[in-house]
Amino acid sequence: MHRQVFHDPSGKRGRRMRWLVAGVGLVLLSGLAMLAWAVVSIEARSAPQLRSAGGEGAVKAVAMPLEERAPSQEDWLPAAMGAADPLVHAETLGFYMPWDEASRQSLKANLDQLTWVAAGMVSVRGVQHDWIEAEDAALAATLARNPRSQLLIMIQNDSEEGWDGANMARLLAHPEKRAALLDRIGKVIARHNAEGVFFDLENLPVSAHADYLQLLKEARARLAPARGARAATVMVAAPVADDAWDLGAYGAAADRVVLMAYDEHWQSGSPGAIASQAWFAGVVESAVARTGADRAIVAIGSYAYDWAEGQPLADSITVTQAWSRADAAGTRPQFDPASGNSGFAYVRSGVRHEVWMLDAVSAWNQLRAVEEVRPAGVALWRLGSEDPGFWSALKAARTGVRPPEDALSTLPFGQGIELRGSGEILRIETRAADGRRTLDIKKDGLIHGARYEALPHGDVVQRRGNAAKQVALTFDDGPDPLWTPRVLDVLASHGVPATFVNGGAKVGHGAA
Repeated sequence: MHRQVFHDPSGKRGRRMRWLVAGVGLVLLSGLAMLAWAVVSIEARSAPQLRSAGGEGAVKAVAMPLEERAPSQEDWLPAAMGAADPLVHAETLGFYMPWDEASRQSLKANLDQLTWVAAGMVSVRGVQHDWIEAEDAALAATLARNPRSQLLIMIQNDSEEGWDGANMARLLAHPEKRAALLDRIGKVIARHNAEGVFFDLENLPVSAHADYLQLLKEARARLAPARGARAATVMVAAPVADDAWDLGAYGAAADRVVLMAYDEHWQSGSPGAIASQAWFAGVVESAVARTGADRAIVAIGSYAYDWAEGQPLADSITVTQAWSRADAAGTRPQFDPASGNSGFAYVRSGVRHEVWMLDAVSAWNQLRAVEEVRPAGVALWRLGSEDPGFWSALKAARTGVRPPEDALSTLPFGQGIELRGSGEILRIETRAADGRRTLDIKKDGLIHGARYEALPHGDVVQRRGNAAKQVALTFDDGPDPLWTPRVLDVLASHGVPATFVNGGAKVGHGAA
């Protein structure tokens, strides 16, 4: 019989192994006990109370004068009112920006409510008509989750300096350049398996409209090969209150005209309501009638502008960013009973800012006005910038004429961390929390008043220490049995607080 290599008839090896395991376990338990003692025995001390950075970066709320004029039903709904028709069968279009992560998340979350997705993939700008194309590797997979949502490739003439109308007009004036543009668009449509194209060409001179209309007519025939000989859908964006735009002609040339019912006060103009309810109701009724209801899609805005005194262009921000700026300034947006929009004002670094927004409250009232004129659909400018309550308002508008009060009253906090102030010392100021607003809903189904009771926010981290004539002292890698007591004596003699960052091993060995 062969001997087994690990066979130990005496049993000594087993006894030694049990003693070894018991010894190692005892050492580990002792170490854990010492660590627990060190943690609970450390003297609790408050960190030095440093002021937030002041001076040039100070932010404070200031009064925002609002008109004291009570709104009326006649002001806020189209004049030729009929029976309200819920938007049950209306098309819904969302503007999507591939460069914006918030836009991507909104698209994923709300794709089931969208008939059309106009993706801002291409910009044509400059004297040479430079073609700037965005990439979005995940877009196809996202759209595949809802086969009913159709993709449109959006072509814009935006640039770093604004809308490049003059150079686009030169392109549109040449048949050969129009043909080359459409051929290139066709390749993008085929590559993305898109349903068609969405033209958003703005700030065009009056002389360019005939050429623009010709481009739209040519697009239907020239883009057919990109769709496998099937007709491509052609849509165009148009302002609602610009007499230079013959909306009837554009309605005849395109499958849909998306009426941009916002920017009553625009980025480069004076501050004010972005789309006051009475203005919205009037221009939408007129624009839909001129376009043809079966060709019109009414675009509702949900975003904010922050106008700063002395700056030529307002900062275009999301609704949640506007809430964050109001919260940082210690104020809350005020509902303007004259316009139905909300806004607030603050001063930063001595400069006065005025912020106006289109939130879910204004969106609901505008959807009510849209129901009266019965267009082919509604659109949102834009995915990622909207008040989260917009989608609840849209769902409610499809089924009735009463706003979803519970959904609009809760303002969900966003993801991420908000950094405020400046300095090297970071401290969690407040934990993430939802916001709240109360609504005044009248019998006509309109929201005639709203009050922001609390604003939503993520975890707020306050940066401190960057203040004039103030220094934060920290001592690392202690405690040291020789030097730490001496440092403490010096600090105590001058009444100066400091922060000590102690090493766990030294604390565990009783050096503290």
